[in-house]
Amino acid sequence: ARDVAATTRRTTRARGGGDDAGRVFAPARDGDDKQRDAFDGAHVGAPVVKAFRGDDATRWTMWYAATNARGDDSIAIATSEDGVTWRRGDSDAVMYRNDVDGRSIDVGRVFGANGEDWWTFDTRGTQLGDVQLISSDSISGGSVYWMFYHGYDHGAAAGAAAATTTT
Repeated sequence: ARDVAATTRRTTRARGGGDDAGRVFAPARDGDDKQRDAFDGAHVGAPVVKAFRGDDATRWTMWYAATNARGDDSIAIATSEDGVTWRRGDSDAVMYRNDVDGRSIDVGRVFGANGEDWWTFDTRGTQLGDVQLISSDSISGGSVYWMFYHGYDHGAAAGAAAATTTT
């Protein structure tokens, strides 16, 4: 995972006004060729941001729609300790150890076109809809994330679906 120095620079500029006023997250294209070719090198959008408050700190997680230079759409995760400066991966999701509470957190591309089942509606790309966390106080570690998304294929088919993961 990498800290996005350009995001910090944009945040500083955004506070002072100008073209990037208010923007705290942008495509990875502002760096070297590797970043421009990244899964989120052309466009980012449709953010869903959740704040998780712990005993000592607040951790922010952002799921977002990402598009690369070829026009392939996917869904990715970035994290933040302040909700302004974001840490994201530059490939498929990898886990890193969070300095705040020592837990592992995924960053990077987490969901993309279905390359296995050619007959499904999401073989060309996926776009983010919403993310919900369903948890129970009676079950330690029993949380389930529901990610709602829509997908499309090379023809006319499109559809909506949900994916789940447990914590």
